[in-house]
Amino acid sequence: MAHAGPARTLQVDNAKEFHARSLLRGCRQHGIELVYRPPARPHFGDDVERLIGTLMGEVHSLPDTTFGSVAQRGAYHSQAEATMSLEELETWLAWQIAGVYHVQPHATLKVSPLEASRAGTASMKQPIRQPKEAKGFYIDFLPYERRRIGREGVRLFNVHYHSHPIGG
Repeated sequence: MAHAGPARTLQVDNAKEFHARSLLRGCRQHGIELVYRPPARPHFGDDVERLIGTLMGEVHSLPDTTFGSVAQRGAYHSQAEATMSLEELETWLAWQIAGVYHVQPHATLKVSPLEASRAGTASMKQPIRQPKEAKGFYIDFLPYERRRIGREGVRLFNVHYHSHPIGG
């Protein structure tokens, strides 16, 4: 399957992580327009919210669910009662998205999301964009911290980085 390439537009809600410098920088470097949905207007994201709701319903049907809130969980010891490893949960979740949700007919679309995506791709007037370098594209979105370089070097995440002077 071909890599979809970078989107031309990324629509997000107003959560803190969507205002991160790394996301803003990555989008700017790759010509991706970042569009924030209006606050307190959930219907602008109803498609993704519906998907999340569907998936959370499935998650809570798993054995030994951890419930939807701390209040519901009460004294239940999630880690001690877990029946799936993190890797098993990731595999299950990937299957729910790619093997179930994306291939079943969608009530609004009247076809599966996969079929709708393929039809949309086939009707595109411009070719799908590809990043110039996949690894560089990935790196451009990683979190970063600005630091000043002083006589003592740089300190980042409680690690001190320094070098001996050139020619010294």
